[in-house]
Amino acid sequence: MLMKFLLGPNRFKLNSEAINFVRRAVLLTAGYSVIHWLTQTFIVLYALQYLNWTELGIVLAVQIGIQIIVDYPTGTIGDWIGQRWVMVIASVFYVLFYFMFSLSRTFEAFLWAYIILGFARAQESGALGAWYQNNYKLYAPEDEDRKIFSYLQGKWQTFGLMLQASAFVFGGYMINIFGRSTIFFVQSVLFSLVLFIFIFFMFDHPEIKRKELNISEYYKLLGDGLKIAVKNNTLRWLILGSIIINTGTFVWANFMLFPLYQDYGKTDDVIGSLRAIIFLTGVGIAWLSAIIAGKWKTKQANKILAFTEVFTWPFFLLGIIMMLTIFPPQYSFNLGLVIILIVIMPVAGGTQFMQNILRSRFYLDVIPDENRNSIFSLIPTLTAIAIIPTNIIAGLLLDSLTRIEVVTLLLVITLVGGMISGLAVLRHQPDKVKQEKSYLSNELRDVSTSKN
Repeated sequence: MLMKFLLGPNRFKLNSEAINFVRRAVLLTAGYSVIHWLTQTFIVLYALQYLNWTELGIVLAVQIGIQIIVDYPTGTIGDWIGQRWVMVIASVFYVLFYFMFSLSRTFEAFLWAYIILGFARAQESGALGAWYQNNYKLYAPEDEDRKIFSYLQGKWQTFGLMLQASAFVFGGYMINIFGRSTIFFVQSVLFSLVLFIFIFFMFDHPEIKRKELNISEYYKLLGDGLKIAVKNNTLRWLILGSIIINTGTFVWANFMLFPLYQDYGKTDDVIGSLRAIIFLTGVGIAWLSAIIAGKWKTKQANKILAFTEVFTWPFFLLGIIMMLTIFPPQYSFNLGLVIILIVIMPVAGGTQFMQNILRSRFYLDVIPDENRNSIFSLIPTLTAIAIIPTNIIAGLLLDSLTRIEVVTLLLVITLVGGMISGLAVLRHQPDKVKQEKSYLSNELRDVSTSKN
């Protein structure tokens, strides 16, 4: 039933092993994500019960500092020993984080909790995506034009939105009944079970062979990831644009989003319901995006991707500015707010759904398999470097500027980043990239042969 929903008519085009892999990957990812989503809305709100804006900016900056130090090296470890073991380590850190976070009441306690969170997020960064893409290419060789991959990505977004909405509502009501700290503790227990699930079910295709477990191989993979990011023109500019976009969106997500939920929703159960409404409005759009993206050939898909790179976040933030102007934040649940969200969010979210599908499809063939986890971790690492000073500045600006002024500034930032990454996609030369990938793969093969 799940595969019928996710693959539709494409389930008759994939072999049985590919279908079984997709099912396993979806269930692993869904279970892992749902545990996070239960309290995702309330982590910053809980911290703000005990911290001021400046203190929150400091602990977030420390968390990002930890990610800068260990994100790319641990991403390379995923390419070296396998993403399964990296996810097991990440789960151990999440057990510690949610346990400590549930007990935190002081600035020092939150600081230690966010340090552990930095290690956890660095470990998981890019691991599930790299594992899925590397294995999908081997399990589904018949999907040469990546149309099935695009369709599946879109349907997974639809399924994910429904899961998120359910988790937000359920988590909000559970927190309203038992309290935030209690549910954080429950998450710690759940992650202690998840790590064993990864051990037994997150295995690779038989053809995937890992490098020798010696430090020289690790250092070579570490260098190859940087070499590809620098020498590949498409990736270099796409990564730069992503860094600029992610800097703006991080400020939005960590400083503005959840306080707005608090102002509009007031109580935890209403906040969860409000967020669920927003996500449910996107279900139909995500479904439509899956169907449309599954029909595009590569050249056409890249043009659409370039468009979404430029306009996705500016569209969304423009909608937020309209919402703040028409319905200023207040401590009451406003029916008019719900109506405007239902109108604005599908339009703003539609481009984001399409961007997520097409960017995954784009990365599938542009990034070499042996360095995929490294590249997926390098992007947030470089973004984190830019985010550290941005966090501190954002904390200060929120005390002196209005919310509309801050969102307008973020709109300009994301527009600049989108134009850079969009241009990189438009100028992409597939044949040249394939040659670069082949050259690097031959280098790795030659080194391996010389050692034997």
